[in-house]
Amino acid sequence: MTSSRLTTPQAQATLAFLDKFDFDSENPKTVHLAIFAKAALHLNPSLELKPTSALEEANTFATTVLSKDSRSLDLDPLILVEHQALLKKSGLNSEPLHKICERLSAEMAKQPESILQMPRIRHTTSRLQGLGYDVPCMPAAEDYMTALSQHERLISEPNERLIDLLDHITADGADLSPDTIDIFGLVTLAELRKYKIDFASKVVRALSHLSGSHERLTHITDFVSLQRSSNGSYGFHDPFAETSADEAARNREFHLPITLNAVWMLNLISQGTANGASL
Repeated sequence: MTSSRLTTPQAQATLAFLDKFDFDSENPKTVHLAIFAKAALHLNPSLELKPTSALEEANTFATTVLSKDSRSLDLDPLILVEHQALLKKSGLNSEPLHKICERLSAEMAKQPESILQMPRIRHTTSRLQGLGYDVPCMPAAEDYMTALSQHERLISEPNERLIDLLDHITADGADLSPDTIDIFGLVTLAELRKYKIDFASKVVRALSHLSGSHERLTHITDFVSLQRSSNGSYGFHDPFAETSADEAARNREFHLPITLNAVWMLNLISQGTANGASL
């Protein structure tokens, strides 16, 4: 089913859209998001693309980062780590990205426990550990599994809180009850009525490791997959909403984040399908 959500010609159109960001030297974070999104496409096992292109682009970008003060570039540590993880899962290794991950691990080791217990930081350190780096991964500061079991509260939590819980779930590879998965599916379907595509992609991504068939998550994935436009980007503007008149700004601020989250989600689902999952 995954291949019908994204064909190779459609992915090639998305790659062409993402190529627009390669020359945005004023915004290295934007460039990296686009390169990571392209890697998610090139390394998608259901597509007939060129995996080595992902390695070449990662090496070029990471080499540039190593030549600068990476803290001044405002790069997302989790995306850097996930970039290396995508490559390694496909049997590729970027030595420059490896060096960046070593630096990140050293920086994480200096952080106080209160920082290391933050949900997104736990997510990042757990991914680093999984890649073999020497970095502490602290237990969660809260009993989040109890929070997940309180369905009457879970269904009314704000999205930011749910994303924190998803970071904990990903950090620990936690298994969830069918009812809890159902709650996440229901909440996400409700959020799709508000066109919260990024949130929906993050939910599916975080839960894609779970075994079994989950009908609501499948519906969410199908909906996100349909948000691809003819130029390869993902996301459709609300004609009644205020948006920038500048096309480059719209691509950077609106389409790129949605495109990244969509193709990353589809990559993980394809990886799971290759391993026998049924989402």
